[in-house]
Amino acid sequence: MMFPFALISGYITEDFGQRLEVRILELEEDRAVFRTADRIGTVSRLEVYFYDDRAGQYDGIVLEYPAVTEILSKRGADPARQFYFKYEVQIAEESYKKAVQKLYVAYDHYIQKKLAGDDAALSEDYTGYPAKLDDVITTDFEKQRAAWFGDIDTEAVEASGLLFALREHQAELAVELDRPELYERYRKEAAEVFYENYWKEHGLSRHPLAQYLPGRLYIGNQFCPHLLPDWEKLKELFDKAKREHLKITLVFSYLREERIADTRKLLDQIAAWCDRAQTRIEIVAGDWGMLSLICERGTWFEPVFGVLLNKRRKDPRVRYKIGVSGVNEPPADNALNSSFYREYLKKTYGITRFEQESCGYCIQLPEGKNSIHFPFYQTNTSQYCPLYARCREGSRGRQRETEACPRYCGDYVFSYPDHLHMVGRYNSLFSYDTQILTENTLLFSYIAHGADRIVLNLM
Repeated sequence: MMFPFALISGYITEDFGQRLEVRILELEEDRAVFRTADRIGTVSRLEVYFYDDRAGQYDGIVLEYPAVTEILSKRGADPARQFYFKYEVQIAEESYKKAVQKLYVAYDHYIQKKLAGDDAALSEDYTGYPAKLDDVITTDFEKQRAAWFGDIDTEAVEASGLLFALREHQAELAVELDRPELYERYRKEAAEVFYENYWKEHGLSRHPLAQYLPGRLYIGNQFCPHLLPDWEKLKELFDKAKREHLKITLVFSYLREERIADTRKLLDQIAAWCDRAQTRIEIVAGDWGMLSLICERGTWFEPVFGVLLNKRRKDPRVRYKIGVSGVNEPPADNALNSSFYREYLKKTYGITRFEQESCGYCIQLPEGKNSIHFPFYQTNTSQYCPLYARCREGSRGRQRETEACPRYCGDYVFSYPDHLHMVGRYNSLFSYDTQILTENTLLFSYIAHGADRIVLNLM
């Protein structure tokens, strides 16, 4: 039987000491067939490694001076045109026989589970994923979000001293305006009224952070380019923010090639406004092309390393991934923790600020300026919106680019099992960090280790 290559691997050592990896083609209890790119000599050692899907590791069997016989090619075949050579090994070792039997049973079990059940049942069998909880889904996002926020003990948060820690470290609070309804509400309401209502409508008016007034606005969406306001609306928001003494961070998503000319024009208009207002603004970039355009526009812009560029493993389901033990096991660091990479970003693009997310486990902040987005974090983003495909085409798999986006995301989201704390919104998938707004928040640690700004988005 031929197994998938990841389940079994082999190495041979020839008499003169060269160790080669071989592709095992057939596997039986008393024999094996493998192939090599070149003809081999006498084999002094054969190593066969069997994958244990329960332990997430390979177990090896070592055979000294195995009986290896070349399987000759068909009569008349041109040896010069042979792409590989096949060899058969007769094996009488009991340990090898048991290892093959174990692999047969495990692989048959996997196939049977794959054919008979769904992905959740398969994950439950292999990783302990709670498949039965997948049946509990709140389809009304507002109710689901209210249930999440309703678990927060605001009195305990106040007693924890979070507000004192923010003031002691002079951490800046920013609020994200990332969709049309928030642009319109901020345009009509005074900043203090908008901020008060923002907490109140989410049932969090008594949270200590509601007493901490923001000093900055993030305008735009890091994940969907269709949610960026046009210039006339942007100018109105900029003017109002300046009147209310709020600093501005403009947010861009990824840059599509056909939008380069329009984006250049928009950046020129923004630069002209900055010149008239004598105001520098930050611009968050979602890809390298956007960073290049920002750097072309002189000194009025401060480029910021966006979430889409700051890649990190973050998903509430990662705890169930085979080979990852425990809840908080994903790597705490990423590329930004390398000093040479930060130096490259600073020299090439002038970047000194990095956008980070509270993503369910404690991340290691790099040196420099760090902004922490909370309490939701992005796990996946698609250039071709799955929500648009579902609403327009009837299937989230039939995705395509649209120039005139009807913004279905204003009315609809994708719902996920409640226990995962996930929601599909815009063209992305988000998860809720269940601890970041509680008394067990990691904000204390982040502020103490270099985060000088926290960015609120209650979704």
